[in-house]
Amino acid sequence: MKTLFVICNVVFLSFITGCSLYAQGPEVMEEKKEQLKAHRIAFITERLRLTPEEAQRFWPVYNQHEMEREEEMKSFRKRFKYDPEDIPGLTDQEAEVFIDARLEHEQKLLDLRKKYNVQLKEVLSPQKIVILYEVENEFRKELLRKLGEFQDRKRPGPGMH
Repeated sequence: MKTLFVICNVVFLSFITGCSLYAQGPEVMEEKKEQLKAHRIAFITERLRLTPEEAQRFWPVYNQHEMEREEEMKSFRKRFKYDPEDIPGLTDQEAEVFIDARLEHEQKLLDLRKKYNVQLKEVLSPQKIVILYEVENEFRKELLRKLGEFQDRKRPGPGMH
């Protein structure tokens, strides 16, 4: 299992360093997204200590939830492409529309989470579900930390402009 974790860290680090390859095209970014997905799968599987039987039942539920969540996120971003700098220029009416849409979006995400939770109860114990939520938070924190480290390496040092 430690070997798997080391391999996943290598894949993960190659994803982070590969972010600079964005300019090379969508194929490269798609490959990096797949590497990140593989790292997430290994991370969650290891931390939850999923048995092969649990993993076989768990991953289709998890992947379906992620797909539905991503679709909702894309749909919302497509409708509202506001840059934070644009917000002061919104009319009151535009701001009201955005507020209502944002609340509707958050409710849809919550409804998806509730549906997902019901499905998870069919494949994991309640304890493992609680652990899953913590593991997902750990993964996000790790991703943000490594992304920050990557960005720090790209910044010029003092006196190097």
